[in-house]
Amino acid sequence: MTSEHEETRTDRRALDALGQHVNGRHEVLAAVAYAAERFLRGGGFARTVDDVLAALGTATGVDRSYVFTVESESSTWWSTHRYEWVASGVEPQLDMEMFQGFDMVAGGFRRWTELLPRGITISAPVVDLPSDEATVLGDLDIGAIAVAPIQVRGRWWGWIAFETLDSRHWTRMEIDALEAAAAVIGACVQQEESNELLRRNEERATEAFHRERVAVERLRALDRLKDTFLTAVSHELRTPLTAISGFTETLDARLTELSDEQIHDLLARIRSNGQRLESLLGELLDLNRLRERAFEVDPQLVDLEALVQDVLEDAAVGLGPRRCTLRVAAPLAQVQTDPVLLRRVLGNLLENAGRHTPPDTNVEVAVRTEDDIVLLVVSDDGPGIPADWRRRVFEPFQHGPNVRPDQPGTGIGLSLVSRFVALLGGRIELSEPANRGARFTVRIPCSGPPVGAGTTGSEAGTEVGRGVYRPHAEPS
Repeated sequence: MTSEHEETRTDRRALDALGQHVNGRHEVLAAVAYAAERFLRGGGFARTVDDVLAALGTATGVDRSYVFTVESESSTWWSTHRYEWVASGVEPQLDMEMFQGFDMVAGGFRRWTELLPRGITISAPVVDLPSDEATVLGDLDIGAIAVAPIQVRGRWWGWIAFETLDSRHWTRMEIDALEAAAAVIGACVQQEESNELLRRNEERATEAFHRERVAVERLRALDRLKDTFLTAVSHELRTPLTAISGFTETLDARLTELSDEQIHDLLARIRSNGQRLESLLGELLDLNRLRERAFEVDPQLVDLEALVQDVLEDAAVGLGPRRCTLRVAAPLAQVQTDPVLLRRVLGNLLENAGRHTPPDTNVEVAVRTEDDIVLLVVSDDGPGIPADWRRRVFEPFQHGPNVRPDQPGTGIGLSLVSRFVALLGGRIELSEPANRGARFTVRIPCSGPPVGAGTTGSEAGTEVGRGVYRPHAEPS
């Protein structure tokens, strides 16, 4: 009877052990399934890894479960402790400085760098490990360790490990769970990298599409600008050429019939139209030189009042019957500036007033110096410039919304003005005075343009052309 009872107790113990093994295996398999499900669901890789390590560690009854990543440089492998779960009462190691960029070869783990990249799992009580490894792990109070490599697209990405404080041998079930978790993590990392690659490719494609759209818009803008340029320039070239051709044909056919006065009149008209052609070609060349930053600035000591008087006399023909007055705040000191560019600025502003205002318009030029600044104002009481056009008038080939078909001009003059002002180191503003019309205010330094203005004038001029256009107090 005694023998039968002993056999029965032995069988029960075996059944209990088998039941515990089955239950433990069930818990481990459930943890691995949980890991796979969590990674498939997503929700943030870092948070998911932490939850998975906790589930695996709890199911296997280990003291620590954690993940390291590796990077290679020449023949050296650097490992970094990334994620960790520890059982209650166990000291964490995640913040240990020695494992943030740990040199595995110099640190005694060369064997790991040879086995893990080949997909081989390392597991043993610490006392059974090679002495270099056992010394490092023993100093950390580790009794047993199991390490499974994590592979991503055939490369060694890192490892997942189980640790216990007591010395023990690992069961096949625990090793299977560790290797399964490593495979799941590797698949998740690969998916993360694929998603990141896809995102980057989408960003690059979006950026390339945006650049292509910008390029297409620029080409369309250039095409529109070309059409505008050809229309404006062809009209401006054709008008004086037609006049010159007609006048010369008249001279050729009727020279003996014309009086000296009529001949002189025709020659004067030919000369005037020739000068108009020369002026147009000069503007086009100036615009091209400015764009190529090939415009030289030559500062000189300039008698400002005499220069303004000369420009007004030259502009008298273009202004026609318009009444032009000059207000000078005396005394005007001599200033250091480029007289040619300043003449072009004032001359183009007056020419613009003569082209775009009725014959009965009053035009006023005011000039003074204050605080080392030359203030030059050209205003009129004509129809003015609409507010939504005040930024555009300084761009090339812009004529404004109210230009008559018979009005001459290429729309280059004010564009050149803004660029010339920038070369002189100043700025230009457009506003509407109290009596309507238009007011152009130029401010340039008395001491001359900044050094290097001749090489940066194109960029600066463009900026001024799009720059400050705000109403301001009327100069006294």
